[in-house]
Amino acid sequence: MKISVKVLAFWLALFLYAVYLLSFSGHFHVMDEWVGFAPANNLVQHGRPDMNQFIWTNHWQAIPPGFWGVDNHLYTKKAPGISIITAPLIWLGHRIPGLNVVHVGLLANIPVTALVAALIMIWLVDLGFSQKVAFATALGYGLCTIAWIYARMFWEPAMQALSFLVAAWAAHRAVRSDTGSRWLWIFLAGVAVALSLAFRFETVPATGLIGLYLLWEFTKKQLRAATSPEEAEHSSFPGPRTTHYALHFMSHVPRFTPQLLFFYARVLIIYLAPSLLVGLGLMYFNVMRFGSLSETGYNQEILFEAPWVGAFGLLFSPGRGLFIYAPLMVLLFFGIRPAWRRLPRPYFLLVATLCLFYWLFYGSWYAWGGTWGWGPRFLMPILPLLMLFVGESLAWVLEGTSSSALRWAARIGVGILVMLSLFVNFLGVSVDFNEHFLRLGRNDNFVFNWEAFPPLGHWRILQDGLVDIIWLRPGDNGLAITWSILIPALALFVLAGFGLLIASFGLRANAPEFQTSLASKNVSRPTPYVLRLIQNPLTIALATFVTILLTYQMMLATAEAALADPQAQADIPVLDTLTNLYQPGDALHIAIPPFGDVQEISTRVMSYLDEPLPTYAWIESEPRAIQPDERDRIWQTTQTESKRVWLFERWLTHKDPLSETATRYNQAGFPIQEQWFEKSGKLSLFALPDETQSGLSLPMNVPFEGGLTLIDMTIFGTELNRGKTLKVRLTWQAPEFDALVNVGLPDSSVISFLHVTGGEQNIAQQDRLLLDLQNIERSPLLPGQTVSQGYGLRIPDDAPPGSYPLITGLYLSSTGERLKRSDDNPDDFLYLTDITVR
Repeated sequence: MKISVKVLAFWLALFLYAVYLLSFSGHFHVMDEWVGFAPANNLVQHGRPDMNQFIWTNHWQAIPPGFWGVDNHLYTKKAPGISIITAPLIWLGHRIPGLNVVHVGLLANIPVTALVAALIMIWLVDLGFSQKVAFATALGYGLCTIAWIYARMFWEPAMQALSFLVAAWAAHRAVRSDTGSRWLWIFLAGVAVALSLAFRFETVPATGLIGLYLLWEFTKKQLRAATSPEEAEHSSFPGPRTTHYALHFMSHVPRFTPQLLFFYARVLIIYLAPSLLVGLGLMYFNVMRFGSLSETGYNQEILFEAPWVGAFGLLFSPGRGLFIYAPLMVLLFFGIRPAWRRLPRPYFLLVATLCLFYWLFYGSWYAWGGTWGWGPRFLMPILPLLMLFVGESLAWVLEGTSSSALRWAARIGVGILVMLSLFVNFLGVSVDFNEHFLRLGRNDNFVFNWEAFPPLGHWRILQDGLVDIIWLRPGDNGLAITWSILIPALALFVLAGFGLLIASFGLRANAPEFQTSLASKNVSRPTPYVLRLIQNPLTIALATFVTILLTYQMMLATAEAALADPQAQADIPVLDTLTNLYQPGDALHIAIPPFGDVQEISTRVMSYLDEPLPTYAWIESEPRAIQPDERDRIWQTTQTESKRVWLFERWLTHKDPLSETATRYNQAGFPIQEQWFEKSGKLSLFALPDETQSGLSLPMNVPFEGGLTLIDMTIFGTELNRGKTLKVRLTWQAPEFDALVNVGLPDSSVISFLHVTGGEQNIAQQDRLLLDLQNIERSPLLPGQTVSQGYGLRIPDDAPPGSYPLITGLYLSSTGERLKRSDDNPDDFLYLTDITVR
C-alpha cells in the first residue's frame, strides 16, 4: 500500500510540532516580540493595537521601537500583520481559565513552522521530486535550519517563510491548472503575498515578481491556444529547451484582443485584490498611529550601504552566516544546475530572483546583521525556497546514478552536515542568546568577530547549567525536570514519532526499486494494518484532537510553573486585587524603578490579567526615564478614556520618596484606596475628574492646632447612587518654617481624614498622610506650602439611602489623637456639607 503525500506531510508536521514543544522556552527573547505581542493583546482586550505596556522600550535604544500616535497612544513601528493574525489565539488564551496568555501566544509559530515543512514536501513533489527526497528535504528544513529557533519566538520571520512558500507554490499550481481551480490558486498566491506585506513593507517587490510570472505564463498559454494543434503538441513535448526561447516566444505573441485584455485584467484583479485591501488597511493604520499615509515606522532607517559586505556576512560571517548556523544549506550550491534542468525556465527564474533579491536587499541594509537573534533571520522568508536547491542535491545523494562509492561518500558528507546542523540548533534552542550578549557586555561587535562566536558562547553557558527550556530549570542539586510540563510534550513526541515511523515504511514501499524487487521475486507484500490505520481520516482527526489536548495540558502546567518563581509569588496578590476590583473604565499605570524588572512585570501583567484593563508601563526615574511630554500624553489620554486609574509603583517601600507620578495623581486625582504588597510594590486606586461634572467650591479658612489651615473645599456632586465614588478636594496650608516653634507644629506625622458619617459608624471614610517632618521626601505638605489633596470615598453597595454629614479633620499618626480647631469652635472636626445617598 502506498502512502499519500498529504498523509506523510501531516505526520511530518505533527512530529516537528512535538519537537518544537519539547524545546519550548516560555518567554520572549527580543524587543520585537514584545512590541508585536502587546498590540495583539491590546487589540483583543480593548480594541486598540497599542503597545502602551512597553513605553520603557522607547528609551532602551537609539531608534525607538514605538512612535506616539496622534491619539497619544504608543504604537509599534512594525507592520501589524503578526498582531492581527495571532489575535484569535490570544483571545482564546484570555478566555480559557488557568492559562498564561504569553505562553499561548508563543505557540503561534510552532504550527506555522511545522506547516512550512509539510508544504515544502508537497511543493517539491509537485515539482517532480520523489516523496523520499521531498520528505528528507522538509525534515532537514524543520530540524537543521534556523527555522527551529524562530519557531520558539513570537516573531514574523516564520510567518513570512510560510507566506513566501505558499505564494510560490500557488503560482506554480495556478500555471499548471487548466480548470476553474486556477483562479483559486491565483487568489491564494495573492492572499499569501498580501499577508507577507502585512508583516514587512518590503514584500512589495515579491508581489510584483510573482505577478509578472503569472502574466508571462498565462501569455504563453494564450500563445499555445492560438497555435495549430501540431505546433501545440510539439511545444508541449518534453525535451531540451531551445536557447532561442525568448525569440521563439516573441515571434508568436498573440494579438491583444478585448478577450485577452479582459483575461489579463481578471488575473491581475484576483491576484492583486488582497494586496490592495491590505495596503489600504496599512495606510489607515499609518494614519491612525502616525497621522501620515507615507510614514511606515521605518522611514528613519531607510539607509543602504555596500551590498557585498552584508551579502557575504549573511552567508559566511560567524555572527550571521547561513552556512555557519545551518551547515546543511551548503548543499544548495550543488543543486542550482539540476534545478535549472528540472524546472521550467520562468519558474526557476522566479525562485532564483526572489532569493537573490532579498539576499542582496537585506545585505545592503545598514542593519543587515540585526542586533538580537540567531543566525541570518532576514533570510528566513526565502529559506523554504532555498530548500529547493538543497533538495536537488539530496536527490542525487539518495537516488543518483553515479558509482556507489561516490554516492556513499556523499552520503557520509551529508550526514556530517546534518549532525553539525543539529548540534548548532541544539545550542541555539537550549541557551538564551541574551545571556551570551550579557556576558559579552555588548552586542555590536560580534558579526565578524570569531572570539564572540555565539555557538561557542552558548556551549560555555550550557556547561554552566543555564538552560532555556521551560521544563528544565536550575535547582538546588543541578538541573531539575518539571514533569508536569515534560510528560504531555513527550507523549505527543512518542505519538507523532510512531506515526512518522510507520509512514516512513509506506514511503519505502512507494520507492520504485522496492516495487521492482518485490516483482522480481514474485512476492505480493501484504498491506500492513498500521499503514492503513495512520492514513485513516478518523485516525488523523483523533491525532489532531490528542495534540490539542496534550498542548492544552502542557500550557496549564507552564502557566503554573511560571508562577512558582518567588517574584511571581509576590506579584500574585497584586494581580488578584486587580482582577477582583476591576471595573469598566479602569486603567493601569505601572511605574518601574531604574534597573527594575521592566520586562518581567510588563509580561506578567499581560500573561495573567484577563480583565480588559488598558495598561501603561514606564521607568519612573533616570536613567531611561519617561519624559515630561510622555507623562502629559498619558495623563491626557487617561482623563479622556478612563474613569479610574490604578497606579502600581514597583518595589516601592515606605521609606521611598513620593514619585513624580504619585505626586501628580494625588493632587489631580481622587485616591480611593492604597495597598502595600511585600516585595512587589504599592497599588493605589484613583478616581479621575469628570469633565462633565461641575464642582462646588466653598472657602473654608479654618485653622487647626499646629498651625495647619483648611483653605477651601471643592466637592463634585452631593447626590450619588450607592456603589459610586464621592470626589472631594481639600486645600491645606502649613505655616512658614520660622513659625513652627510658635505654633507648636507636632513632630509626629499628621493625617487628614474625610468621613461620610452615619451616626455611630462611618459609611465611607478615607485617611491620607498630610504632613511628615521626619520624612520630608514623602510629605505631601511642607512648611510654608499649600497643597490640594483629592479624596475618593466609595459609597458601599449596601449603604441605606438617606442624608449623611461629610466631615473632615486631622489626627496624629503616632497616637491617633485628633487636632482640635484653633478658632472659637472647640470641635476636633469640621462639618463640610450633607451627602445624599440614593
